[in-house]
Amino acid sequence: MKAILLLTGILNISNLLGQTDTAEVAIEYHTSHKIDTITGFTITYPLMVFHGKKYDLSISRNKLQNDSIEKKTSPTIIKTGSGYIYNSNQAKRRQITSFETLVTVRSLNTGCVTEFINIGPNQYKIPDSSASVIWTLTTEQKKIANYLCHKATTFFKGRFWEAWYTTEIPLSCGPWKLAGLPGLIIMASDSSQNITFNFNSILFSNSSVTMPNDHSQVITKKRYKTMLTAYAEDPIGFLALQNGLTINTDEIFDKSKLRNQGKLIVPNNPIERWEN
Repeated sequence: MKAILLLTGILNISNLLGQTDTAEVAIEYHTSHKIDTITGFTITYPLMVFHGKKYDLSISRNKLQNDSIEKKTSPTIIKTGSGYIYNSNQAKRRQITSFETLVTVRSLNTGCVTEFINIGPNQYKIPDSSASVIWTLTTEQKKIANYLCHKATTFFKGRFWEAWYTTEIPLSCGPWKLAGLPGLIIMASDSSQNITFNFNSILFSNSSVTMPNDHSQVITKKRYKTMLTAYAEDPIGFLALQNGLTINTDEIFDKSKLRNQGKLIVPNNPIERWEN
């Protein structure tokens, strides 16, 4: 029942997304991610993987909920004859909790993976040409969640990963971009235990699942990092610039009275360790 209710919730809040696919299987993982190693700030959320006929969609309810928060708190800026009218709570937020890529789509036909990310209310997509995981299979095995699981390891996106998969569910998929094993990934974690994915439930279904909007602007990971840094430095000014307005936020309000002078803190421990 829990899995069914969660599945329904995902489908109902997917109004930001685009084309549909038929999901034959829905897998729920409990995810824990220490997104900042200095403060120890950790987020936990349910991650759903929808295994369809054409695609695997890995998507977090936490991500979609944060997107709705972003839409409510993003600044409204109207240019007037005498200056600007603005309304924003965005600069008061301590941290960006939705900075992470928590929406990925894998084409089962080509193996290509596309990430969908948001900066404020704007959605972008990042084609990932290096998303193929090269696993080392081991002879270790143990029971997890009543499934006989086998251990595999890999170095992927700047982290050493350990995964446990089961051939009792012969689906070559898993959470986030971790896939390609001869069975469903039941548990995965990086070597520092900063990120863990733990299998919670599986639902065999035949439901229509909405995919992310494929008309989102294409950017590179490097460009995303640059934009994210600029956004954190001056959220209102950055979003205004994206909408064709150039403003000086220092003239709008006294930043010295805002927490962290109106800047957002980008946590230091993304799931992918960006290349220099």
